[in-house]
Amino acid sequence: MVVNTPDSPITAEVIFVIEATAANSAYIGELKTNYIVPTLEYFHGGALEDGVGSGSVYGIVTYQSADCHPSLPIATWGPFTCPQDVVDTVDKIQYIGGHAESRACITEALTAALSCLEELGRSDVPLHVILLCCSPPYSAYAGGLVPPGSPASRAAARVQLEGTAAEPRAAARAGHTDR
Repeated sequence: MVVNTPDSPITAEVIFVIEATAANSAYIGELKTNYIVPTLEYFHGGALEDGVGSGSVYGIVTYQSADCHPSLPIATWGPFTCPQDVVDTVDKIQYIGGHAESRACITEALTAALSCLEELGRSDVPLHVILLCCSPPYSAYAGGLVPPGSPASRAAARVQLEGTAAEPRAAARAGHTDR
């Protein structure tokens, strides 16, 4: 029995986002034993049983690093209603690649997880995304604090672009060129 397991199963949508690179292959057994199975038991309301669902829906999104090309870095499995199917699928995933990269496609995987939740389409149950990884994401500015020198809004960017476009025209009118 899992610690803090509710008396009855919890109905929810749960997406596991798992890094499927060789860097994570050494840890997937421990991650499965210590995180995936207890999470499934929590939402299932007790020990996992073959072929028995509890009302929750599960999915898996795996991601790799950019060195997996020409194949796609993101793959999805599910939806599953039986938690044992999730465990079986995690066992079948190939944890390969990533040797030439120190980062992985986490941003793309989280985007795919959100798309999976939208496709499942239930708004009356809690939604959960659980990230299991060991590599950091590729650097990509996706909002939050604005880097120094960057325009803070679309309007500021437009003003900045119009100002840089106006400088060559003003120099041409004055007879100055860069040549």
